Amino acid sequence: MKKYLTGLLTFLVLGFFLVSARAASVETSAYLDWSNFSWMGISLTGGSNPTLTWISQGESIDLEAQENSYSQSADNWNDISYTLSTPQIEVGAEALTNRLKSYAYASSGDGYGDTYRWAQFQVSGSGLIVFTVPYRIEGKIEVGPESEFDHASIDGEVYMGVSLDGDVSHDSYSWATLEKYYNINDCQSDVGQWQDEGTLVLAHYFYDSETWNFYVGTYAEVTSAPIPSSILLITSGIGLIFIRRRGIYGRGIK
Repeated sequence: MKKYLTGLLTFLVLGFFLVSARAASVETSAYLDWSNFSWMGISLTGGSNPTLTWISQGESIDLEAQENSYSQSADNWNDISYTLSTPQIEVGAEALTNRLKSYAYASSGDGYGDTYRWAQFQVSGSGLIVFTVPYRIEGKIEVGPESEFDHASIDGEVYMGVSLDGDVSHDSYSWATLEKYYNINDCQSDVGQWQDEGTLVLAHYFYDSETWNFYVGTYAEVTSAPIPSSILLITSGIGLIFIRRRGIYGRGIK
């Protein structure tokens, strides 16, 4: 009986630590330096360089943290931002005069921040137009010795694109994107912290008097999935059954 009680106590303590063990800590952010966004027209025939005129502009932010969500949009390139948080998750999105930024952090659970800016423009003259904007993507995954998790991932992305407003025979879209995605399982150790920065470049040939759509944005998503509590409880339950069999049935009925 004493052995049985000792074994029972051991598994109860083990089960407590397993169920209460934390998941991996993950965070990422994606950033565009809008204060240094620029475009340049280049004539390939020796004539005047093409130019563009913005017709309309807009932007939106979209966030989700577990079952909580938030969205906001504007009909111009203005300043909108928001942060959504729970005890274990924080996500944010910023569409500001000088930057576009999405970020996400989680110690358990999942969430994302999405920042999106769009416009329409009309082209005067034919030729190449090159769009540039500096970017930075950062990420971090921490796995402590006490962590018990199923998997963890981070996803940071910046993008820029154009698409023709209408149907014509020549190429009707171009897209530039940079994505950093990492996923680890419980067999991997800490991947540490990293950062990638540079200039996002989009170049496309345009024809005179065409109307085009423009898109640019940032996206950040994180997931930190702990081992399901049902599995931990089942594991503890199996141990208790084993103790019972060894402690009671193993001795036989006298």
